[in-house]
Amino acid sequence: MEHFDELSVIKRIEELRLLKRWSYYELAKRSEISQSTLIAMLKAPHVPTIYNLAKICNGFGISLASFFSYLDDNKVDSLDVLDLWNILDSESKHLALIYMKGLAHLPAGEENEKL
Repeated sequence: MEHFDELSVIKRIEELRLLKRWSYYELAKRSEISQSTLIAMLKAPHVPTIYNLAKICNGFGISLASFFSYLDDNKVDSLDVLDLWNILDSESKHLALIYMKGLAHLPAGEENEKL
């Protein structure tokens, strides 16, 4: 397990923000945090509170466990399936499900294709 510190939390938030191609404004809006508060958190030399970190995770559409899951890997910059899923738009998720069902030899009927 990799060492955890305040910079790794900030780096992880930035990594997810860039993966989504979101501005600070977009992340703040989705997290229901003011943009000035978000920027102050990311510039400050300390970890955001668990309350604010949970709001940021909600904004990204991930759990706190998923946020910290990268610490179990040898590489901080490695992406898992959930990270990749979370950066897809609705149409890409739809296509990914069809593809995965094909790989699993499952029928891709319309009733099974809903997200």
